[in-house]
Amino acid sequence: NVNRAAMARAGITRDTELEGIPKGADGEPTGELQEFAAMFPIVRMIGNKFRITATSESGLRLFGAVAQWAGVTTATDLANDMSDDNVATMLRVTGDAHYPVRLVPLYAGLGPALPLEQATERVRRARAQSTDRLHMGRVKIVADGSIQGFTARLKWPGYHNGAPNGIWIQPPEVLRQTIEHFHAEGFDVHVHTNGDEASEFVIDCFAGALARHGRGDQRHTLQHCQMAHESQFHRMARLGLCVNLFANHLYYWGDAHAAQTMGPDRAQRMDACGTALRHGVPLAVHSD
Repeated sequence: NVNRAAMARAGITRDTELEGIPKGADGEPTGELQEFAAMFPIVRMIGNKFRITATSESGLRLFGAVAQWAGVTTATDLANDMSDDNVATMLRVTGDAHYPVRLVPLYAGLGPALPLEQATERVRRARAQSTDRLHMGRVKIVADGSIQGFTARLKWPGYHNGAPNGIWIQPPEVLRQTIEHFHAEGFDVHVHTNGDEASEFVIDCFAGALARHGRGDQRHTLQHCQMAHESQFHRMARLGLCVNLFANHLYYWGDAHAAQTMGPDRAQRMDACGTALRHGVPLAVHSD
């Protein structure tokens, strides 16, 4: 949440018509900013405080130390802009013979999106510089928001407490074109999908991309994918998709999901690792 004075300095007022900026009964912004598009005006003003670890040498070294303490040898950053400066910093840090972890950063344009051809060239340029300890050349796309933030896209019956359906981070047809483009260019694509409507649409996108452009041994992956159901895992298996399920999320948010977001029945089948395994979908679990 952001106070109204800060929002006004960033140009967010009662006249701002932007998805993700809810307004109160008085017509003024409430101070909540939902998802990336609504956050950009504030980020432009104060800088992106979420990206310190991935863009500074000290942050990367601390990240490597934390990974080592936890016994982790390979770790990923699924939200890196792969700018020349960031790539140079990662190459320098991971080039240290004592750096203890392999890094696998994925390109994600979380600011105003680059044109697809420019983004493609950026990822291709980074991939060409990969080393044994720095594996680059994959792409991350965000389809919807979060379940606990009521910004994930859900199929019927929607949110248990009656909240309106969530936010498409980019228009569905743009999402479809982006997935197909990066698939056709030969990149592995990871897509953030929390709600089952988002997961279904993204599965449809991959099905279309594979039908039009083929490829073999692709490792396209749905990230989070918390509300996927039996038929969706069945389709993932047939398409050769992978899934990374947000199992740790249930420890922190399970009670809220049962009471507010999904209701007790659907909350019981969130992050369905057993269903994925039963259908033969390659899976990982994560803590985000």
